[in-house]
Amino acid sequence: MPGLVIDGVEVVVPGLRIWNWNDLSWCKLATADYKPRSTLWVRQVILHTTEGKWPMPTRAGAGPGGTMRNTADFWRRDPEHSGAHIGIDNDGSVFCFADLKRHSAYHATLSNEWSVGIEMRQEPTDGGVFAAVYDTCTKLVPVICRELMIPFQIAADAYVSGKIIGRMLHGGSDCVGIFGHRDQSWKFPSQLDPQTRMRYPNGYSARGRGDPGDEIYKRLVAAGAEPLFFVTQQDTATWKRRQRALNARGAQLEVDGLAGPGTIRAMRELGFASGRDIPT
Repeated sequence: MPGLVIDGVEVVVPGLRIWNWNDLSWCKLATADYKPRSTLWVRQVILHTTEGKWPMPTRAGAGPGGTMRNTADFWRRDPEHSGAHIGIDNDGSVFCFADLKRHSAYHATLSNEWSVGIEMRQEPTDGGVFAAVYDTCTKLVPVICRELMIPFQIAADAYVSGKIIGRMLHGGSDCVGIFGHRDQSWKFPSQLDPQTRMRYPNGYSARGRGDPGDEIYKRLVAAGAEPLFFVTQQDTATWKRRQRALNARGAQLEVDGLAGPGTIRAMRELGFASGRDIPT
């Protein structure tokens, strides 16, 4: 059965229909839209919607499907280079366009090198998202986090119009977990035309509330993702406590507040399924 491609291996996700380039010739990013990763630590999952519209009503059930090839063709034609590792169609089907571990897809600018991008289908007419898309995403993301040793935690910071999480300004190399495109995408002054630069001398947020919207955050938290605040660095303070607790049980971790592969490996080896399970 086809699955996600992670470090050259197909990973099946029970209950999900997944296709990749071994099944469909068009289900692969153009060579100009990704590159080999140079980092060994993939630390972020970044969620997108195809339209980025707000508001975005939830549509019941599933759509008819068949839209992801159009999205893939659009990426190939885009002169600015764009793509994502995964697309979720409106019927809940999944398309894997790149190796999650080996490939850096061009989906989130300065976060590309250490992130996985998931593009959720949003209807262009009213901005609606079918429940099947959310259902698939809430099944998919925990598996990606497990396979890539990313803690199942999500940015709980409230959306503020025109702003991003400040630590994500240059890609957020110290931000670990699940984020939205709106949390990290920024247009710098050097990227703006002179007229726009006069209006926004410090740059501005390149994405709005609908990329990816609020609903997917709520659903992932309901599925067990730990909500942490990144603006106040609650995430690093929390993991410093956990790293000290793991060290007290025999681990030898640097107490830096970053839940990297070493920390996640130690957590699992000591019998803890998640960071929440570690007594501190």
